Amino acid sequence: MSESTISRRIRRLLIAWAILSAGMLISAWIFRINELIAHPQHELFDHMSEAYKRIKGADKEWAFRSFFVLDVFWAAVTLCLVGMFSRDVNNTPLLYYRTSRQPASFFFVIFALLAFIADIAEGIGYVWTWESNMLYIFRAKLALYVICLSFLLYWLLW
Repeated sequence: MSESTISRRIRRLLIAWAILSAGMLISAWIFRINELIAHPQHELFDHMSEAYKRIKGADKEWAFRSFFVLDVFWAAVTLCLVGMFSRDVNNTPLLYYRTSRQPASFFFVIFALLAFIADIAEGIGYVWTWESNMLYIFRAKLALYVICLSFLLYWLLW
């Protein structure tokens, strides 16, 4: 794949990422209820039912749900960008694991898919008010994103 094709794809992903980020910021700004529930990802895992009642009572449910819909696409675009910017020893983006055929590329794609699944599970957990496992899902998602970003950091430092 030519470098100009890769550059075009990166440019499109960056535009999509900027639009999705702006949409999430606007959604989070509209959502703000008070200091306790200032963001849709409020991390009140032990009090999810109570938080959701306040969200419904404040008539902010649509902003809450729209944030997580946007978050699904934002997560996919973000992980694709990390995979496009991270390169293997042949300067092939790690996202192109079939072209790269390097173990790092394969591992990146696996961790990126797991991070995406964890991100979706977290969003569903917030919307459906899962109380019991949210902390574990949140920690797993965070760890998987750190692993994915470490591929980019390794490439930048290498």
